[in-house]
Amino acid sequence: MKSLFTALSCIILTNLFGQITVGNNIIPAVGDIYHYAIDTLASNVKVSPSGGNQFWDFSQLVAHRAQSESYVLPSSIQGSSSFPTSNLASSRQGQNLFFKTTTKNLELLGTFSVGNPLFGGANVFDKPAVIIRTPIDYQDTYDYTTNTQIAISGAFIPDSLTMGLKVDSIRVKIKQDVKVEIDGWGMLKLHTSQYEVLRQKRTTTTGISVEAKVPILGWFDVTQLASGFFGQFLGSGKSTQYSFISNTSKGEIVSFGVDTLGRIGQVSFKSSLINTENPELELQAIEIKSNPVQSSLTLNCRKLTTGNYAVEQYNATGSLLSSEKKFLTNGSSSTLYVDNLTPGKYELIVRSNTGSIIWRGSFLKI
Repeated sequence: MKSLFTALSCIILTNLFGQITVGNNIIPAVGDIYHYAIDTLASNVKVSPSGGNQFWDFSQLVAHRAQSESYVLPSSIQGSSSFPTSNLASSRQGQNLFFKTTTKNLELLGTFSVGNPLFGGANVFDKPAVIIRTPIDYQDTYDYTTNTQIAISGAFIPDSLTMGLKVDSIRVKIKQDVKVEIDGWGMLKLHTSQYEVLRQKRTTTTGISVEAKVPILGWFDVTQLASGFFGQFLGSGKSTQYSFISNTSKGEIVSFGVDTLGRIGQVSFKSSLINTENPELELQAIEIKSNPVQSSLTLNCRKLTTGNYAVEQYNATGSLLSSEKKFLTNGSSSTLYVDNLTPGKYELIVRSNTGSIIWRGSFLKI
């Protein structure tokens, strides 16, 4: 009996000591830059059941792409006037994110889209989205709801969505119900190092309603006609994101999304073997002249060394669709045909001959 009690005690103590608590040292600050590699295939990745004392082996991930996240003062980027309480901001692929940090939390106040006439301008949340809440322990749970509204000019809306009526403007109402749970703990292995981690599961249910303003008649609900169109761009339905966090490193160690069928589109992970340029310089190199697009788009080369480049197209899940060699001239424009793409959101990446990322941006196909 004594030996059984001793064995049980050892198991309990092992579990207690194996579980880490993640503190507020992981909250980003001005000047932080996180570098990630992205595996766009992720064929060997599977979602394990919830639970403790797990071992996640991500050592076989391959860096097909790279990206960076930089954190800056809100006043240094466009859109800060719409977020007066923000004390931290970040720029990612044509979208500025505005945060509020406290001694315990990282909260997203909203976003500001740059150079996007369809969903451009400020998107201010009615309540902050809690991105990080510390301290973080295994089996912690919390949930929240955000409501936002986006106004869009009727000029961008196909007649089929408004029953042929002349529409002045459209307003899209977006409700997101988010549930966050820390559903696992254990050891995670990358090809460069190992981490003690907690696994966070974030489930987001997005609902969209759409109203159209008709001259003289006023506002009409057109959700049944238009929600499918806008849902392609705004991610309606349910999505799940898994991320692994550690006390020893800021930023997510590994992160991936899972669709309703359980499929994983791509995996981002920390890697000391990647080399990414300054993301602020990437945004300045090229500009998409018009966005959204129909059959083609124009790339304005603003701060780019003239030469040969690879222009890659990716879908919303991060899968590579095409790669085209193009000669780009600084100060000139280049046309890219996208008539073969279905309506939705896509990403472009321009690489040098050495494979380094020179520029990345996104566009909407309508």
